[in-house]
Amino acid sequence: MSERILIVGAGAVGQVYGAHLQAGGAEVTLYLKPRHVEAARAGFDLRPLAREKLRRLESCPLVTSAEEVAEQRFDQVWLCTSSTALEGSWLGPVLQASGDATIVGLQPGLGSQLLLESHVAAEQVVMGMISLVAYQSPLPGGEDASLPPAIAYWFPPLSPSPFSGPRAEQPVASLGRGGCPSKTVPDAAVAAATGSAFLMPHLVALELEGWSLKALRRGKRLAQAASASKEALEIVTREAGVKRSPLRLAMRAWLTRSLVCAAPHVAPFPLEPYLSWHFTKVGDQTRAMIQRYVERGQAMSLPTQTLETLLADLLALTPAPTS
Repeated sequence: MSERILIVGAGAVGQVYGAHLQAGGAEVTLYLKPRHVEAARAGFDLRPLAREKLRRLESCPLVTSAEEVAEQRFDQVWLCTSSTALEGSWLGPVLQASGDATIVGLQPGLGSQLLLESHVAAEQVVMGMISLVAYQSPLPGGEDASLPPAIAYWFPPLSPSPFSGPRAEQPVASLGRGGCPSKTVPDAAVAAATGSAFLMPHLVALELEGWSLKALRRGKRLAQAASASKEALEIVTREAGVKRSPLRLAMRAWLTRSLVCAAPHVAPFPLEPYLSWHFTKVGDQTRAMIQRYVERGQAMSLPTQTLETLLADLLALTPAPTS
């Protein structure tokens, strides 16, 4: 009997993982908001950037409520939502309706794992980190507008999606059968949290510079972002009870400036339009994570001054969007 997998959230990331799980022989069901059901019935086109041929995610059963989830049995439940969306009132009923299924969380931040473990047994929870890039193509102002609409995606070389937890072998095996690179690691949640501690302040700085990498590289915000990242990383490592992360070495001004210069030439997609599209869409998650760094840092009497400055500037620029 094939595996039965529920994908919660059929955005770009959910579609990519769903397509590869389906390609590996899993029976994929999508949990959607009712307003998205009609569009989902037609299926989804996906465009791997490494090749021309489109993939399809199609013929998926669709559910919109915990009651419908409870009527079926699932081996795995993949939570492909933002951190802020995960905190919605829907989560508890859906997880309770999932029985003994393996729950796969993909959200950055240490709080997400604790949230999932408040609803199901800890041994059911697998935490993963999204290492792929996925977006709605064509990007406005970034790609040929004549391209047929599809979710474009890219697996960066030597960056398989990491998963950890007592049942981590399950999602890794499922993805492997479908051709999606993945691996088990000791603690994906800490890896995701430390990576986000480096990334999020830099994304805030980039947004404050109008999503212009050139402006970020030449202005004062890059040094500010590096300082804020050091604060965030100290908070996260203290909270996780781990040693200092090697990512501290990447927070030198000359190195971050070099990374900003090189990134557009390495990415096989228009980087600035992608960053603007994706991180505007999940802007509430970015703001919530920076706010959490500040709150946790203050609670632990750790420095948060630069994080506070970035957050205040961001909130003054525009109010937090809603998912």
